[in-house]
Amino acid sequence: RTDLLLGAIQHQDPQIRMIVAIAGAEPRALCKLTQDPWREVRWSAVQGLSNLKSPLSLCLVDYLRDPDLSIRLHALQGIGSLARFAHIQQAVVSRDNLILPLRLSYQKSTVYEERASALASLALWGEVKDAQAILQAHFARGGLLDLSQAATYACAIKPGVDPLQVLRRVISNSPSLMVREYAAVVIWPKGLVSLVSPLGPSLG
Repeated sequence: RTDLLLGAIQHQDPQIRMIVAIAGAEPRALCKLTQDPWREVRWSAVQGLSNLKSPLSLCLVDYLRDPDLSIRLHALQGIGSLARFAHIQQAVVSRDNLILPLRLSYQKSTVYEERASALASLALWGEVKDAQAILQAHFARGGLLDLSQAATYACAIKPGVDPLQVLRRVISNSPSLMVREYAAVVIWPKGLVSLVSPLGPSLG
């Protein structure tokens, strides 16, 4: 019962809070666990919110400020996965409240995995400005090899986009053999990777 889970989410034993969070307590309660002192509880809250597939699960953006990288990555993946559900899309009142935190995750992070995950999550919500800017800079000046692979993946998974057109553009314009191989050999023949791995495939 939800009321029992709601009470247990405040239990003094962090193991109980963790189990209840994964089980999927009332989403408002899980949204309040951002300040829980136990990392495992916060990670479990992110998992629970992702599993609930509720519009309230979008409070996952609050977990993007978590000091633990693995929790931030987990939250980015969860936010991206929620974009698949029409009832959640329709419940978004202000896209800025969702898109801006995701863009900040990309812009402020110095960790490649976090930046790549943010680009992928943004793309699933229909926002690829940052990914397109990376590719334009790469086409013009080279460099940005890892980010260019992440940007290629992001542009290719944007809803309503023909991924083949994206990949052809990268193959035609990238000065890097590594990036062209990523587009031609890794992504397209194997099909776009599922949301289980928002970073996409890797040559490394």
